[in-house]
Amino acid sequence: MKPVEYIVFPEVAPLVFRHLQAAEGFLELELPDNAAQELTQVPDAGSMEGIRHLLWGRTLKTQEFYPAAIDALLEALRYHPFEFSAELWKTIGECYEQTGQVTAAKQAAEQAERVSHMNEIVAIFSCSQPRTHLGLSNRMSKADVE
Repeated sequence: MKPVEYIVFPEVAPLVFRHLQAAEGFLELELPDNAAQELTQVPDAGSMEGIRHLLWGRTLKTQEFYPAAIDALLEALRYHPFEFSAELWKTIGECYEQTGQVTAAKQAAEQAERVSHMNEIVAIFSCSQPRTHLGLSNRMSKADVE
């Protein structure tokens, strides 16, 4: 396994980064209970607090705790980099839809579309590709955790 680099978030404790990385990996493997277990080990993520809220929101959505997921995802928007907010709004819209809040779901979907379009424009001008995931985890398979 390749060593994790801490260049992007040097002030974040390696243990915090490891728990967030593990949580993201467990979510990719569709193991939300394991992700939740990792996230409970991180009471304060410092400069990665937005990512912690995003991972909690995704975990809670997967566990079908939609109102709590909405709260966590809205909190993530306060911290999270602009480039991820299209994903956040899309996920928030899906949670609103699951709770029967059709108008809020539609508004969130529209916001996701607007932000996605803005990201495409920014990517064109900066000659880069918009990010679609956090990229914290070293790709794992279910066999790695069983």
